[in-house]
Amino acid sequence: MIRNSRGPWPGGFVPAKGTVAVFAAGASLLVLGLHWMTGGPSSSRDDGAFAPDLETEIEFVIPKGATPREVVDTLTARGLVGWRWGFRALARLRGDDLNMKYGRYSVEKGASWGAILDRITRGAVVTVAVTVHEGATLEEMAGALSAVTPEDSAQVARVLTDSALAVSLGSPIPSLEGYLFPDTYRFASGTRIERVISELWKRQNRVWDDSLRAVRLDSLEMSKHEVLTLASIVQAEAARTEEMPRIASVYRNRLEQDWPLEADPTVLYALGGWRPRLLYAAMDSVAGHPYNTYTRSGLPPGPIGAPGEYAIDAVLWPADESFMFFVAGRNGYHEFSRTLAEHNRAIARIRNTEREK
Repeated sequence: MIRNSRGPWPGGFVPAKGTVAVFAAGASLLVLGLHWMTGGPSSSRDDGAFAPDLETEIEFVIPKGATPREVVDTLTARGLVGWRWGFRALARLRGDDLNMKYGRYSVEKGASWGAILDRITRGAVVTVAVTVHEGATLEEMAGALSAVTPEDSAQVARVLTDSALAVSLGSPIPSLEGYLFPDTYRFASGTRIERVISELWKRQNRVWDDSLRAVRLDSLEMSKHEVLTLASIVQAEAARTEEMPRIASVYRNRLEQDWPLEADPTVLYALGGWRPRLLYAAMDSVAGHPYNTYTRSGLPPGPIGAPGEYAIDAVLWPADESFMFFVAGRNGYHEFSRTLAEHNRAIARIRNTEREK
């Protein structure tokens, strides 16, 4: 918020008491009249923060603690205001002189004084788009989120993996893995990472505000944490969203029959990340790891990434099928089988096709 400064009277002049009202009224009409005649069109972007179009807009920065006089100086220097006293008088008349908010702004070239004041009193600052991709781990998020924060990616990673922060937000485990919703967000440059995390956490909670999902949780007898965990595996396995319900059904069938999930993405998570081939030697090196679903039955302790809405809904509403196996085929699609013999034949067909290519 902008701190107070001297009034709009030039040179510190103070009029006689008997002429203040008349002078003020006349000055107001003069300001409004000149503004109406010389002001440019009102900004068409009145819907909050946005990214600027540098071809048609001018950027400026209002420092924290700047006075109205300093704000006008900035606007004048950027060519947005040609008459300092008139702009300050209009701001005073509108009651905006003490409501200007600091930050980086962008307004259209030739914007009217009113449009400029509207923007800086609403705090509609320039923002930066940040995309958290579906399936992203906390480690992978750090680089993207650091683009809008004053912290570097290493510092962001430390905050993201802070178990105390996870618990304070309400995570059932001392980790935020899987609980920060993947989406595209907009933040003002310099936003603290804690606030960014809070927004991603709230977005994830809003997904669960859907009453249908809450009811479905009860009917499946699964907790939200269990759904997010399984959804993160489905997210990692599926290259095509239309296959997610079918992949989810395979894992649900395995859980119901007390089979190990045998999900490669969980082993890769235990190994520290993606690799082109998952060899038996690598799997053996993490045989005792809690995320190795080849050696441990049931779900792993928590999500292995950030599942999107499609993956979450696939787990909540899986396909009603009896498949127990699947293997990746061509173009991101999978072949599904009910028995091990069928599964082995599917693997052989795919390998033969690859060799022929």
